[in-house]
Amino acid sequence: MTAAWHARRTLGVKPQEGVRSTDEYWQDFAGQFNPMLTEEVLLCERDDVAQQLIQDLLQPSNIVSLVADSPDEVVAFAIAAIRKAAEGVRRFLEARTLVVDNATAGRQLLANDNLVLLLRDDAARSPAQFSAVGAILVPHGRPQKPDRAPILARPSGFSLGRAMISMGLEPERSTWREAQGEA
Repeated sequence: MTAAWHARRTLGVKPQEGVRSTDEYWQDFAGQFNPMLTEEVLLCERDDVAQQLIQDLLQPSNIVSLVADSPDEVVAFAIAAIRKAAEGVRRFLEARTLVVDNATAGRQLLANDNLVLLLRDDAARSPAQFSAVGAILVPHGRPQKPDRAPILARPSGFSLGRAMISMGLEPERSTWREAQGEA
């Protein structure tokens, strides 16, 4: 939240709209679900990809692409990975990461450096224009999958069921309970 708050309130010259902090995006995305989605659900069976993404986002002027069912899932996955990273890395990335909702707002950030931009919508169509700002994530949905972009695998139903317990859902007599010997 620090990066977007500081940009809007302290500097006063950064986009008032079209750019959100990781916390703002997470609240909007996770809040669509009832109960609210947790990071564990998005990271389920994707630990290696999350660790690689964190390393990629720490590299300046790096453009990274990922594919999931939707571009919004990729952005939410990246934020979940940041939120669950080791504290020092989490704080470093949260202070520098912005979700850019449109190219116009993103262009207002071009005078900055050492940022991490998670691009959405029209900003994701031309990511190279933002590369001088810092690390860039370009999210893709499965229908628009570019060549060589890694795909976030869908977790197994069993693991997803276990992760959904982190949302506060009660485990009913399910495969997970049976596997734990509670049937």
